Amino acid sequence: MPKYFERDPAAWDIIDFLSEYEAEPFDSNIDTYLKDLQRIVNSQKGKRAEKAKLLIKDYREASKKTFKSYWKGKWRERRPLRLLADPTPDPLEHSWPPSPNQRQPNLKEIRDTCSKDLPEMPTDLLKYVSFFRRKTTEELRIALDTRQDWEGKNFNKTRHFNFDWVKNSVYNLVLEFESDMLQQSHLEAWYNIHVWTFIDKSFNELEGVDIVRGESCSLASSKRKNNRRIIQGIVKTTRKSIGRRGDLIVRKGPYEYGASEVGKDYEGDNGSKLLKERGLKSPKMLKDMMIDLGNFVEWKTDKLRQFELVSFIHAGLFMILLRMDVPAGYICRITRSDTLQVPTNVSQFEKALKCLVLTWKAKTIICKTIDVVEEMCDDDVLEDLQGAGTLS
Repeated sequence: MPKYFERDPAAWDIIDFLSEYEAEPFDSNIDTYLKDLQRIVNSQKGKRAEKAKLLIKDYREASKKTFKSYWKGKWRERRPLRLLADPTPDPLEHSWPPSPNQRQPNLKEIRDTCSKDLPEMPTDLLKYVSFFRRKTTEELRIALDTRQDWEGKNFNKTRHFNFDWVKNSVYNLVLEFESDMLQQSHLEAWYNIHVWTFIDKSFNELEGVDIVRGESCSLASSKRKNNRRIIQGIVKTTRKSIGRRGDLIVRKGPYEYGASEVGKDYEGDNGSKLLKERGLKSPKMLKDMMIDLGNFVEWKTDKLRQFELVSFIHAGLFMILLRMDVPAGYICRITRSDTLQVPTNVSQFEKALKCLVLTWKAKTIICKTIDVVEEMCDDDVLEDLQGAGTLS
């Protein structure tokens, strides 16, 4: 009998047992585990026998397949730490996101490896945003009525677009405060049209960038799902699969750089819908986009390390920003922002200004990634021309 069962029976646990003997094959460990528990039941009495019966019962109510899948997941949770230093890991589609249940030192290592800070807003633009830190709609209208040097004939889209976008966004929010509509509950579409429209408009200065609304399908997800689709022959042609649907997709040409998910209710940071969209739906969609961009740049490490995609997560008037990058190997890392809010009371309008600042930072991240994707040195241009007509 393994020394494991010499300890206090209160500490017995199948996962702990598998961890202690992880060097041995899984099937062998399970067989040993069950046989030893049965021996304890047959030969002993008291707490040890009762605990052994309980563990056997738990195992039978579950299944061997369930425990095996869980154990593989536990192994893969530790795997990102090895992959960070491994130059030849598995393909990107085989990577697993780190679990929030990992030990803090492991999470810190993942978080700090080739970390990317949020971009900083220029001081002059930040001061202009701060100019609207007012407590009433009357004060906000006075601030909006103050003519700026860049307005009128002096306006230059390249230099002044973000100032104009801030002013326009503040004006639109003032209309909502004056109508008292922010204090009522609405459907998702209402929030997209009346509140989060400043996200769409922030991208108006980017040539060729399309902000797709209305549960649009992701092209990157569709590419992955139909990767093995073939013409009918021996096997019947499968129906073409559509990509994942998002409430917003940031797209330029055939490639995508960001997404958004919107919910009508905020039930706390761990609400069911928010957990699903923040922890599963959006990361999966961003990962498809990352793979698509990686294929386009032929997985060149110098470009891959610079990629960063974003996803806006909305629940009512609350907002979270997710960022995905590839810090090392082919592991995708998700970084989450604080939860920000568009307030229901105008006296807290400063909170809404933080949402504008975070939106500008997200746009800047996307701009940088687009530049990396589209950047080509002279050798790349010649190679691209030389490869005309070659099937990749």
